[in-house]
Amino acid sequence: RSDLTQDIIKIYDFTDSITAGVITPDRSALIIALGKYLYVINPRTDEIVQQLFTGNSPVEKLRMLPGSGVLSWSTDGTIQIWKLTLGQLETTAIQWFKAG
Repeated sequence: RSDLTQDIIKIYDFTDSITAGVITPDRSALIIALGKYLYVINPRTDEIVQQLFTGNSPVEKLRMLPGSGVLSWSTDGTIQIWKLTLGQLETTAIQWFKAG
């Protein structure tokens, strides 16, 4: 939360480690990567809005792109671009390719 005077509390107990995370410029969504999934969290309510399966390899990096895009990079070299609309990621990547 942006209010740093609040105590830190555990909200979720995930089975995987968080490997990457980004927050939208307007702070309306926090997107985190855990294994082969992306989670969209509402940072105002701390609720998980969406869980999205990305493919066969764990996601290691996330980046925000101009125009509500989110780029994910997986350990097998797969790069996917997701469109964030109304606080959720579209379930099919708008573009993807495999590097290397």
